[in-house]
Amino acid sequence: MDSKLGRALVLAHQPVAVLLADDAPAGAARFVPGKWGCVMTMFAAAARGRAAAFDRATYGCWGGGVGLGFGNPYLDFPGGLPCFTRFLSSGNSSWDPGREVATRTFGMTPAGDV
Repeated sequence: MDSKLGRALVLAHQPVAVLLADDAPAGAARFVPGKWGCVMTMFAAAARGRAAAFDRATYGCWGGGVGLGFGNPYLDFPGGLPCFTRFLSSGNSSWDPGREVATRTFGMTPAGDV
């Protein structure tokens, strides 16, 4: 796709746009439903000319779901919003509910605060 914006800014890659549609483009890259992935890798592929598609089952991660407009998937984070906000702010390794969620959901104990 040729972009006036891309030419004007002399970009190495084309700009990426998010378009809402009922159907995905033929051959579009997608995440497997229920599997994690980073939306930014799909955007990078799109900047190089490959179409990418997302839906409510294939948005990659909680942040990707929010950023792409699929509501608030953070509500579905294991342990809910309290566990998610604690994970982002100070980590769950020193918080009993966070350790329990990590063990129950991911089969691991948090190794330390990030």
